[in-house]
Amino acid sequence: MSSLPAHILLRRALESARTLKGVARPLTFVTCGYDTTFADLEQQVYRKLAQIQATYHDALPWRLLIVDDLPHRHRLSDAAQRAAHRRGVSDRLTLEDANAPRLEDGRHKGASIIQGFRRALGDRPETTIVYVNLNLKVHAGFSAPGVLRVWNEGHDAAIGTRAREEGGYVRGAGRLGRAKSAGFNSLVASVLPAIGRYRDTNAPMKVFSPRAAALLASEAVNSHITMDVEWLLLLHREGMDPVRYPVVWTQRPGSRPPWNRVPASAFDVLKMRSRF
Repeated sequence: MSSLPAHILLRRALESARTLKGVARPLTFVTCGYDTTFADLEQQVYRKLAQIQATYHDALPWRLLIVDDLPHRHRLSDAAQRAAHRRGVSDRLTLEDANAPRLEDGRHKGASIIQGFRRALGDRPETTIVYVNLNLKVHAGFSAPGVLRVWNEGHDAAIGTRAREEGGYVRGAGRLGRAKSAGFNSLVASVLPAIGRYRDTNAPMKVFSPRAAALLASEAVNSHITMDVEWLLLLHREGMDPVRYPVVWTQRPGSRPPWNRVPASAFDVLKMRSRF
């Protein structure tokens, strides 16, 4: 599948969201502080809220749930509250303090996100969950095609992909960043053939039905940034074969790939082979 231009992909995603106007089904965006400290936190939350609001409007019962896992000096929760107040959507924001250690490199991202899943399902067991990164590398509007596939087609999960052969798009990653992603996905395909067909296992945009989200909330144990791989393995094991759809991912100035986590991430994949 060849990629359409990035602006066309986004326009189509936003157009697909129009069919959801007036739908009463709840939708929860779950995120954490991973890879956000390179830019102003309040502005990132403000723009993420604006993207969600512009995509789904106020008729659909959506909310943004942020698990604050940054070191306390960053004051992510305070920034998020200010951003929501400025947007006039304070009632759409839920904040949760992370149970995992608050580390600058975000290595416990998986634990934070799963904590968010549990909170979201505890508040509204019928909610569909959209996993996103809080940073602005993927527009929140790209969730809409995934939501449609879960709600209208009955899939338990819709996985965003940046892989060009799957119609996705990467902008500004640089050669080293692309090489890191390609190398990691090649490792996953060779070590974990059950999910080897996924060309982009760790794109930060995934949509889960309540049933799939509950499975991950109860069974996922990988607390690290490789949690996406475990999620796919769990879904595959339970016969919830996810569909894929294209997203556009854009690198942002100041953000850097987590090179320090490369050896640990490779080790995580090897441990998952033993487990599954």
